[in-house]
Amino acid sequence: MLRLCLAAAVMLATFPLLPTPSSANEDGATIWADDYVGTVRAMKQVSRAIGVKSCLYCHVKEDGRINYKIETAHKEVARQMKLIVDNLAAKGTGEVSIDEEDKRVVISAVYTATGDDAGIHLTVVQTPKDTKIAPTTSRKTLSLPDGPLNCGTCHNRKLHFVTE
Repeated sequence: MLRLCLAAAVMLATFPLLPTPSSANEDGATIWADDYVGTVRAMKQVSRAIGVKSCLYCHVKEDGRINYKIETAHKEVARQMKLIVDNLAAKGTGEVSIDEEDKRVVISAVYTATGDDAGIHLTVVQTPKDTKIAPTTSRKTLSLPDGPLNCGTCHNRKLHFVTE
């Protein structure tokens, strides 16, 4: 029985279940976590938080397997959104600018911890690339989270939560 357990452990160590993301170092460390297991766990939390059911929302499948090395627009947005959350937690403010096919979206966030104005104040300005169409601005205030800030703090299982 011990030999069987050791053989299984060696096989799992030799053949990981999922390929290591391209932005990871040898240990699987990424901006999401310090190691491969933590990165996979963080990705599952992110996908749940934004209401996306498949890894293929950000990643590309090639030859029947997910190729984590291919860069996609959604992966870049996810990295930028992570930075806004990190800045919001550290500095109380954050901003991200996302270029889409037909418009530029700028999301600004301000974290106010106390007073009548307590909450996370979001402003989203969408500027169409067609200069004949006027920019639109959406504002939303979210309640302060019970725990640390994360993707679910704002998204709450909705991908486009401000403009809906």
